[in-house]
Amino acid sequence: MLELDEGLIVLASLAAERMGIPLPLFVNQALQEKLLRLMDLEQQRGAGVRKPEGDSEG
Repeated sequence: MLELDEGLIVLASLAAERMGIPLPLFVNQALQEKLLRLMDLEQQRGAGVRKPEGDSEG
């Protein structure tokens, strides 16, 4: 649920920017950092599904 809220914040901010509503620089930077963290989490989850090489044989 938290990821959904953060995603909505990012989308709303991008929409505001597209409509010409300027956002303070620190808000843009914070949103970019949050988006990068979310992307990293998604990549880690995807990698976590696969077994590491060498551990696949039992």
